[in-house]
Amino acid sequence: MENKNKFWKGALVGALLTAFAGLIIVGMSLGIFLIGRTAIDGPQQAAESNQAENQDGSLDLNRITKKITTLQQIIDKYYLFDEDTTKVEDWIYKGMMYGLNDPYTTYYTAEEYQKLSEDTEGEYHGIGVMISQNRSTGIITVIKVFKDTPAAEAGMRPGDVLYKVGDMEVTGMDMDILVKDYIKGKDGSEVALTVFRQDEGEYVDLKMERRNVTVQTVEYQMLEDHVGYIAVSQFDVVTADQFKAAVDDLEKQGMKKLLVDLRNNPGGVLDAVVGMLDYILPD
Repeated sequence: MENKNKFWKGALVGALLTAFAGLIIVGMSLGIFLIGRTAIDGPQQAAESNQAENQDGSLDLNRITKKITTLQQIIDKYYLFDEDTTKVEDWIYKGMMYGLNDPYTTYYTAEEYQKLSEDTEGEYHGIGVMISQNRSTGIITVIKVFKDTPAAEAGMRPGDVLYKVGDMEVTGMDMDILVKDYIKGKDGSEVALTVFRQDEGEYVDLKMERRNVTVQTVEYQMLEDHVGYIAVSQFDVVTADQFKAAVDDLEKQGMKKLLVDLRNNPGGVLDAVVGMLDYILPD
């Protein structure tokens, strides 16, 4: 009798184990099936979603928001370092503008916009030069020295290659950082520069005192046959008024024709251009 009980207990345990193993196998098979379906259906659904997005040519903001939320959850869970949320947000907007593939469309951060405003005001504390950088070589060259500025008084010339500021070599340095942190400065402070003068083949040390500079973006003269000549080096906030003053003076000298020279002008403030055109074009 005792042996019978042991037999049936063993048989029952064996049956339960077999059933449990069967459930595991069925569950695994179902999981593999579902994963496979997801892998197959996922791209198809994404394609359908993109197709629907492209029909009316507008962005599916709900879908984008969900995707950004998913990415943020992954960052929160797995990213090792502290997240700079301000920088991440700025680059979302920058990426959106960059995706237009238009060199004249960009997004400025608050800091970049402030710098842009300072650069186009036409007044600053510095030395009074315009510089340009060769993207391939990193060489920084003076392309214009404004009249009656510290740079002009120190003897700096267009074509000088900027080699050092103080003891620091600047070839290859980011030009915005160079200008903001090393060339511009407090009114009355001194800055020492070393330039390479290509036509003479020698290095020249220059010292100058920073001061408030109002950039003379407009230069003019009367040519033969009463032809007025106006050169506009860039479009700053001060440019429109300087241009108007130049036109008025040339008209007093008997100007009959006007030549406006915009060579090497890097651009600038649109309102300045509108103001100039509004002054000379018929109503």
